[in-house]
Amino acid sequence: MKSYQNKNLHIPHIEDLVLLKRDEGLKWIISVFKWLYKKSFNYNINDFKISIKMDGSPAIYCFSDFYNLGKNGIATKSMFIKEPKILYTEKDILKYYEDRPNLIKKLSCALEYIPYMNIPKNEIWQGDYLFDQNSLHNLSLSNKEFLYFHPNTIIYCAKNGSKQYEEIKNSKLGVAWHTIYKGSDLNDCKASYCIDLNRSHNDIFVFDPYIKNIDISNEDRNLIEDILKIIINKEINLSFLDKSIVDLLMRFENEQIKNSQKLDLNTFYERFPIYITEQFEKEISNKKTVKGKEFTKIRMKYLLDITEKEEFKSILFLLINIIQLKEIFIKTLNKNKVFETYVKTKEGDFKKVGHEGFVISDKCCNSCKLVNRSEFSRYNFDNNIEKGWEK
Repeated sequence: MKSYQNKNLHIPHIEDLVLLKRDEGLKWIISVFKWLYKKSFNYNINDFKISIKMDGSPAIYCFSDFYNLGKNGIATKSMFIKEPKILYTEKDILKYYEDRPNLIKKLSCALEYIPYMNIPKNEIWQGDYLFDQNSLHNLSLSNKEFLYFHPNTIIYCAKNGSKQYEEIKNSKLGVAWHTIYKGSDLNDCKASYCIDLNRSHNDIFVFDPYIKNIDISNEDRNLIEDILKIIINKEINLSFLDKSIVDLLMRFENEQIKNSQKLDLNTFYERFPIYITEQFEKEISNKKTVKGKEFTKIRMKYLLDITEKEEFKSILFLLINIIQLKEIFIKTLNKNKVFETYVKTKEGDFKKVGHEGFVISDKCCNSCKLVNRSEFSRYNFDNNIEKGWEK
């Protein structure tokens, strides 16, 4: 697939590529699933890379010396906006984030250690902030002793006696790098995912997110083969999808996940037309003129008619199979555990969970994420799950 993004600003869910990129997206999805399957046989195929998506916070962009930006700068997600908020001093951090004391501490710590990150000249590194010495805690759980950090939703626990436990204990800062930007200026920057993780100083714990081996059970292998055949052999017309129906469908997906509703064929068949009607009825009631109301009714009928087409139902069937196949691979990939991972309720209970997800990228810097949205996305929306940034 031709590169569709120069900057790693938003990574789409793998199933959404069918809606966003149509036939080209479906072809890429099939290539990803075939690669994952073959990788379980230890085939040496380097078409893609797969990494663990760490649930860090905040996202940080750092550079040591980048063209006209100067030296030793840091930014959050504002690095590539029209007027970037780049921070060089404590004063800069206080200027932009004076009402967020927890963020001030994290950015100040990261800024202090930029000279020790050994970021090459004219490169910007993007990653997720994991911990500093003030955000590490001891934990006794199931008769085991852990050192843990809790940057966002997921709690990461390193078992006492493990290599990670000792490295984290002796580190001043923890970060998960995942993207490098190179270019003559910010507008010209292009993303790549080949970071030398061994460059940093011993005071900085750098998490290696890359997965080298995939172990698939025979039962799952048979399931994967069956679903792949369905996806590959299904004749489907994606060209008739217009932007309106795609936008509504993606918003509907998010709404269902937020409300802890499982995404299955019945949900799509029964609830999606109701969702369209509800959205348009709100829009119709807000229209001031008869002409405006009538035009909106025509649009609503047009979209509802699409949901009745067999081609559209075939696309929903395809989406469900892609989601099912994705979740089988996620179950397998979750065996790659450097840390034990939990979420914590407001009542203080710990619940074991998988990783936030996984990111797959190709040589053209296209990428997608594999996330169990019915689990992790639900925890993100759940007000009863404690978030690390709330402290």
